[in-house]
Amino acid sequence: MTGAKISRYEYDPEMGRIIMTSSVYRPFLIEHTHGFVELVCITRGCGIHTIDGHTVRTRRGDIFLIDYGVKHNFHPLSEPFEWINCIFRPELLCDVFSTQESAASLLYYIFYHNKLSDPNAVTLNINLRSDNEDVSSMFEDMLREYNDKKHGYEDILEHYLMIILTKIARRIFSETENRGDMSKSGDIIGDVINRLERSEPGSVSAKQLADSYFLSQSSFSTKFKEKVGMSFLEYVTRLRINRACELLLTTELQIGEIQSCTGYQDAKAFYRAFRRCTGMTPTEYREKHCDPEDKD
Repeated sequence: MTGAKISRYEYDPEMGRIIMTSSVYRPFLIEHTHGFVELVCITRGCGIHTIDGHTVRTRRGDIFLIDYGVKHNFHPLSEPFEWINCIFRPELLCDVFSTQESAASLLYYIFYHNKLSDPNAVTLNINLRSDNEDVSSMFEDMLREYNDKKHGYEDILEHYLMIILTKIARRIFSETENRGDMSKSGDIIGDVINRLERSEPGSVSAKQLADSYFLSQSSFSTKFKEKVGMSFLEYVTRLRINRACELLLTTELQIGEIQSCTGYQDAKAFYRAFRRCTGMTPTEYREKHCDPEDKD
């Protein structure tokens, strides 16, 4: 929100190389940034997590990696809404981490063992939970270790952190590799088109697709237009109107019902899009293309 106060939290090295805290939502929590890297694991309830302007619905088991200087905040959908924070600065950890300047470059180093030339290429403002792995128990074990502070607890925390970061890196980069070279827009866009054609008209947004391929929305939009020759919105509109044309000719559904079937809630928007794509209204299209025998 423009003009809203944004707090900045700094790191206190006297609290340890890795700091674990348990947090519960309070109304005074405001948008803030960090002078450190933060791992967040939701442990109870559900809510909304806003990261650099991106809004993500979240629940128990969801994981987020917040990089240096990134603005974020929580809003509960149920209470209590609770999470565990794992706070660290790479340069204070083992030698492997110490040369990395951001969470993105750290993940890249863990997975590929070399330096990432452009940390902005890695999208972190998404839910990093893996559907087939629940690491919530690791965060809970780390919190207990930190609170008990028994002999060797910092080494144990560092090993847990390495496991969690490796799982996150594997989630991001393995899925990227499985889709082929991400620099080849055709590989991505061909998959996107297949997904759009299998989905209900208008049910998948450009942002959802961009996030699923770990791309910024602007990069995704550029790749899509280069490959398809039209914008994502234009392509989806054509899919929806093609579906409307099919329903007009093969069913006896009313125009309003067809509008709903193609994902349009506003009648004016539907008629405007239909006329732009076909040059006529839905009624005119049905009358022009319907077989006279069908009318009889």
